[in-house]
Amino acid sequence: MYLDNSFTWTLLSDVVSLIIAVFMYKFLPKKINHLYGYGTAKSMKNQDS
Repeated sequence: MYLDNSFTWTLLSDVVSLIIAVFMYKFLPKKINHLYGYGTAKSMKNQDS
C-alpha cells in the first residue's frame, strides 16, 4: 500500500471516520460531559434538558 497516493489517504481517512462513527453510535454517553457528546452550554445546565 503506497501512502503517497491521494486516493489511499482519502480511503484511509474515510475508514477511520467510519470506525469512529460506529464507536460513537455503539457507546453513547451516559451523562453530560465536555469531552464526548452533549457538550453545549444549554444542554449542560440540566441533565433533563
